[in-house]
Amino acid sequence: MSAKVQIDYLLQAASRKHTDELRLRAGQPPMVYSENNFRKVNAQPVTAEQVAMLIKSMAPSEAQQLIAANGQSKFYFDFGNKRFFVLAAQSDKSLDLRIRRCH
Repeated sequence: MSAKVQIDYLLQAASRKHTDELRLRAGQPPMVYSENNFRKVNAQPVTAEQVAMLIKSMAPSEAQQLIAANGQSKFYFDFGNKRFFVLAAQSDKSLDLRIRRCH
């Protein structure tokens, strides 16, 4: 599945279920936060390469530069008629993407 198709699928699922946050961490299945609980999405763990591709497809160039320089960045991402706040973080051990729906 391409990065574009996967992020579209995950954002549609998050939007449809009124999920507040989607979390992607390399080596783990996607997780959603809804009704004060985190739960795993019924999907395979995402790879570091998949998370990196998603970040690259979503983040403006300035945000990508901040990730490279500082290991993290925050930005907004529009999908359909919904807006999401995104926190992307990279370290030696992990690559994380948190996507929170703006209300």
